[in-house]
Amino acid sequence: MSEELKGRVAIVTGATRGIGYAIAERLAHEGSQIAFCGTKQETVSSAVERLSAISAAYGEVADVSNYADVKRFVRNVQTRFGRVNTLVNNAGAGVFRPVAELTPAEWDRMISLNLSGAYYCSHEVLPILREEGGGDVINISSLAGRNPFAGGAGYN
Repeated sequence: MSEELKGRVAIVTGATRGIGYAIAERLAHEGSQIAFCGTKQETVSSAVERLSAISAAYGEVADVSNYADVKRFVRNVQTRFGRVNTLVNNAGAGVFRPVAELTPAEWDRMISLNLSGAYYCSHEVLPILREEGGGDVINISSLAGRNPFAGGAGYN
């Protein structure tokens, strides 16, 4: 357990599975209290159950591409834990097709989730971190941003 992370409150977006879950699980093992959101109640409930076996964990259904959802979620985390010390912007998705075959709805969803979601979460958490005297914001991104590939223009 890390003395530096013990007792901290960490929000991890996209933590119901994959890399986000692994990040949340590691932070929990290091002593952090975990808060996260997801878009499906069943995956949120499952992740809460697994993470609660390690540390205090809170999850709720919220879509980070929806500003009202983010505001509600961050307010609920602050109410539940009394503070926020870390934000890990991890939620993201990709559709991999040539631009000519990518629909405007798919483009909008990627931009809303991958870019606006990180902005919305940061926008809501940064004032809390200032009140707390500091904290960390970590933005997870894909290597595709540095190593583009055919069929990934919307994601790259």
